[in-house]
Amino acid sequence: MKQLFLWMIPLLFIFSSAAWAQTSDTRNFRLVKPPTESPVDQKRKAVVIGMSDYGGAMSLDNTLNDANDMAAALTRLGFEVTLLKDNDFRNLRINLTNWYNTIEGNDMAVFYFAGHGMEIEGENYLIPVGFEPNSSQADAQDYTLKVSNVLRNMELKQVGLKLIILDACRDNPFTRSWTRGRAEKGLASMDAPEGTYIAFAAAPGSTAQDGKNFNLHNGVFTYYLKGEIVKAGLSIDEIFNNVTGEVSNLTNKQQRPYRNINLGQTFYFIPPMPAVDILRLMQQADSCFQKSDYEEAKRLYSLIQLGSTKDVSAQIQRADDCLQALNLANGYLNEKKYTEARDSYRSLLALNANDSYAKKQYDWCEVQLTPVATTLVVTPKQLSFLAQGGTEPVSVATNAGAYDVVALPRWCSVTGKQPDGFSIACNATNGSSPREGTFEVKAKDKSEKIAIAQSGKPVMIKEKKPKPEPVKHSSVPKPEPVKHDTVPKPPASPHESHFLLMPGIAVGNTIAYSLTAGYLPGKFGGYAKVKSNFASKGNAPTGGPDDAFFADNYSKTGRFAVMAGVVGQLSKPLLFYAGVGYGSQWVQWKTLSGDLMTISTLSFSGFEPEAGLMLKTGNFVIGAGVSALMGKQTSAEANLSIGLIF
Repeated sequence: MKQLFLWMIPLLFIFSSAAWAQTSDTRNFRLVKPPTESPVDQKRKAVVIGMSDYGGAMSLDNTLNDANDMAAALTRLGFEVTLLKDNDFRNLRINLTNWYNTIEGNDMAVFYFAGHGMEIEGENYLIPVGFEPNSSQADAQDYTLKVSNVLRNMELKQVGLKLIILDACRDNPFTRSWTRGRAEKGLASMDAPEGTYIAFAAAPGSTAQDGKNFNLHNGVFTYYLKGEIVKAGLSIDEIFNNVTGEVSNLTNKQQRPYRNINLGQTFYFIPPMPAVDILRLMQQADSCFQKSDYEEAKRLYSLIQLGSTKDVSAQIQRADDCLQALNLANGYLNEKKYTEARDSYRSLLALNANDSYAKKQYDWCEVQLTPVATTLVVTPKQLSFLAQGGTEPVSVATNAGAYDVVALPRWCSVTGKQPDGFSIACNATNGSSPREGTFEVKAKDKSEKIAIAQSGKPVMIKEKKPKPEPVKHSSVPKPEPVKHDTVPKPPASPHESHFLLMPGIAVGNTIAYSLTAGYLPGKFGGYAKVKSNFASKGNAPTGGPDDAFFADNYSKTGRFAVMAGVVGQLSKPLLFYAGVGYGSQWVQWKTLSGDLMTISTLSFSGFEPEAGLMLKTGNFVIGAGVSALMGKQTSAEANLSIGLIF
């Protein structure tokens, strides 16, 4: 079981990878959902960098696609991914420093770069956007990212396993005449420190292709890497061996990836699945299919397909076909399209003849499609059952085929319903009033009314009662009736008047405080409310999320609203309230320089309706409701309050 647990964790990440989504870059980097532990208890950290917007002919078509797709693949493998796109040198240094600070000893760290790179005096440099093409050699070395510095920072963090992937060997258009009279192509070979795996998209001195010549969404190297890296049971060497062969074949050996390796053990992104676990999962999947649980069967077959070399694609397809047929048939049945539903259940039975549910539903559709006789015959028209207490079954015959029994008395129930008839179970009474009633048999547009009654003389339990003694009357004269003064009844008192005073809180994008005051002269009245979180906006300038670089995880929100409405009594303890007013919200972020900026896309004002209920208990009243600030956006809040009514 331990081995099964080890390989299922990364497989579950692959199977749920649709949850990984790209968002607009309002800041310079983002952290993707944190990972689970890897099979060797290493935390998996990755930084993925894509550089495209170099300007003019120097820009690259597919590098941002490469970065997005590799970030998705690594996230599926359980990595915590920092995705950086089109950073200039300053922001690249800041964001890489933040990433280095997330790495801890024994972590597995992946550094991936797609963009331009160059070799200067045997060192490899990665080029950020904004680099001047005619810069001096000294500037080039100072304002580009030195790959050996990346390795050194990983070494300082004592990273357990380091993987450097450089899809940066593309033909470099920048001027390269500082140290040599000829333009060098590609990157230089690098020594791999212990525990390091360095992969180049192309061999030293040669270039990688961007993929547009092959109508690819990615560079050729990344196109094959993103598919191989998520395959279960392949070691890291097998992954890059496969990538090397595929790239070489596609480019007619013009591009051949290259590696420098210094690992002490074999590494798997997804460990191979043991044979005993394959057998166990296969048995579970087959059992689910036989029980018509097609969704679970498909999931288990897919795990086997992903985690082993066993080909179960036919089983996956059959389970999916059954699931689609079942959903289609049930949908038709809910819409009372019996012909389409019957045909869909028939298709499902052709795929799985043992599906008892589909067989039952198929038969039901056949009954619904059975033609109703021209004349509806139901016999007998009058039913009777025994007078004694207990339950008495009564049989009814019909030629309807498909029919409904409606309007049954509450002391009757239908049992044993068949196309040619049914039984009625009736509960008799021992009381003095025998039960009687009617019901109907309906078949499409025809109906017959049937009478049913309790027959025979009811069984009565008689009790002997003593004869009353005769009343002896005395000769005393009857007293005169007492005359009372007629006092008029007072009129019914109207609803008492009440005052309300209720402090409260509002919970939404931030927490605000409120005060409600109201007056009810009778059953209905009015109220006024003010709501604020007392945040000060200050003199911060206003701008958009792209107008500056912001510090991560700092946000300040202000809130204010004033409103009025009606409050009324639904019952003695329960009141309602509904109102509308004006509200506003503003959001501020802190820039890297420490100043606050009001974010225009998140700050707005507008009208604000609200509604809720109040519960009165003694002189206390508790209120709960919702409100919504509606402007260029909509922001909802929950409102809670407690106070006095007097």
